[in-house]
Amino acid sequence: MKVNCKSVTDRNPFWDSLKYLLIFTVVYGHMIETCVDNNRFNQTMYNFIYLFHMPLFVLISGHFSHLKDNRQYLLGMTHIFETYIIFQFARCIKPALTGGHFCLFPDLFIPKGILWYLVCLILWRLIILITKESWLKSNKWVVLISFLILGLGCGFVKDINGTVSRLFALGFFFFMGYYIKDSHWEALTRKIPIWSSFLMLFCLWFLIYSFLSFDIRRVIYFGSFYNNYSISPLNYLGARIFMYIFAIVVGALLMRIVYAKPLFSSYGTYTLAIFMYHTSIIVSLRPLFANGTFLSNEAILLILSLTTCFFLTWLAHHFKIMTIMLNPISYFIRKYKNDTSVS
Repeated sequence: MKVNCKSVTDRNPFWDSLKYLLIFTVVYGHMIETCVDNNRFNQTMYNFIYLFHMPLFVLISGHFSHLKDNRQYLLGMTHIFETYIIFQFARCIKPALTGGHFCLFPDLFIPKGILWYLVCLILWRLIILITKESWLKSNKWVVLISFLILGLGCGFVKDINGTVSRLFALGFFFFMGYYIKDSHWEALTRKIPIWSSFLMLFCLWFLIYSFLSFDIRRVIYFGSFYNNYSISPLNYLGARIFMYIFAIVVGALLMRIVYAKPLFSSYGTYTLAIFMYHTSIIVSLRPLFANGTFLSNEAILLILSLTTCFFLTWLAHHFKIMTIMLNPISYFIRKYKNDTSVS
C-alpha cells in the first residue's frame, strides 16, 4: 500500500510477497470484524491480526519513503492525497444522498474508515520532506525514541482524534522501516530457523487465545481507551508496549517465512487497489451475515476473505479502470500531456 519510487524492474519479490500476505490479513480482519463476538476463534484471529498487520504495512511504507528526487517525492504524495480526496468524498456524499447532510469542512478532512492510513502516510512523508535527510540519518535514535514516547503517551490525551493517535502510535514503525536496509532484514531473517517461525507464531496465537478477551484494536490504535473502558493507565501503557514488541516479533517471523518462499510477488502492485476497494464488498456482505444467509463460522469467513482478495486482484490485473480510479485526475493529465507531445 505504498507508493514505490523504484521502477517495476527494481521491485523486490520479498517485499511484494509480504505486502500481499498482509493485505489478505487486512481483508480477513475486516471480514470477521462484525462477527468477532461469535466465538473465541474469531476473536483470537481478530486480535492476532490487528496486533501486527498495520504496523508491518506502515513499516514497509517507511522502507520505501527515502527522498531521492524532490519532484517525484511530491508527485507521489500528490497521488496519495488525490486517492484520499476521491474516496473520502465518496464516503461523505453517500449519507447525504440518503437524507443526511454533507459539509465540505470538516467532513472532507476528517478521515473515514481506512482512509486514516493515507492521511498518516502523507504526514509521515511530509516530515521527511521538510526535514533534512542528512539530519534524519544522523539522528535516527532521536527520531525513533521520540516516536516511541509519542506513541506510548498519546493514549493518555483525552478525546484525541483517531487519526492523530494512529499517526503517533504507528510512526515508530514507519521510521523503523525508513532506517533499516534490505541487508539488515535479510541478515535477521536468515538467523531464524523456518520451522521455529511457524512454531513461535502458533505459540503467540495460542497465548492470545488463552489470555486476551477484549478488543485489542482500541488499545493500540485509539486514545483514551482506559477512560472509556475502565482500563487503568498502567494497564493501557502495558498493552501498547505489548503491541510494539508483538508486532516486531511477528514481523520478523513472517519475514522469515516469506523470505524462504516469496509467493504471489507478482500481485504486490495491487495491494493499494485491494485496500481501497475491499471494504465495499465487506459492507455489502454484512447484511447477509445479519439475516443468516451466510454463517459467520471460521471456514466461511476465511473462504470469503480469500475470495475477496483474489477477486479484487483479478479485477485490478485485467481491468485497468480499477487502478485508474485511484488517481483519475493524474491519469488524464498524464494522458493529455503524452497526446500533446506526440502531436
